[in-house]
Amino acid sequence: MRLLGPNSLGLVNLQTGFVGSFSSFATMEGIRPGRVGIVSQSGAYGSHLVAAAMDAGVYPSNIVMTGNEADLTLGDIVRLMVADPNTDVIALYSEGINEGDGLVAALKAARAARKPVVMMKVGRSEVGGAAARSHTASIAGDDAVVDAVLEELGVVRARTTEEMLDIVRLARVAYSRRTTRSA
Repeated sequence: MRLLGPNSLGLVNLQTGFVGSFSSFATMEGIRPGRVGIVSQSGAYGSHLVAAAMDAGVYPSNIVMTGNEADLTLGDIVRLMVADPNTDVIALYSEGINEGDGLVAALKAARAARKPVVMMKVGRSEVGGAAARSHTASIAGDDAVVDAVLEELGVVRARTTEEMLDIVRLARVAYSRRTTRSA
């Protein structure tokens, strides 16, 4: 058995209707299945991102908040979303990278599957890094290294929620057009 968390608000699969979360978005009116996977280490930010996404017309396929990642990590969840035929684009929020090799492997898999990944990695500054560490007890890491790795893997890095959702919307349209032409 695998463990999500601790300190997690859980997960929701909108394709199947499974709700394993006590977050307020799980009972939101108008929530409907879409094609964007949302992965967040922070439950509070993940809940905010879901609400902002729906306000922006971006509907999730799956929502997973990993918390402190005692077992399942961002990389594990990204890999699951890469394999999910109902997820076309992955929106990822990270406060720290706990298992870099696994995340890199998952991002390589996303690139190979031609599934765009948009990532907001906080902790760019020393103050931001300290805040991220205090929230999830993870290491924020050297931001220049994170930028270089993400660029090499084709991951688009967002600085704000609004920027993330704008990029996700564009990536979703591009993905849809690409798959329609190849069908």
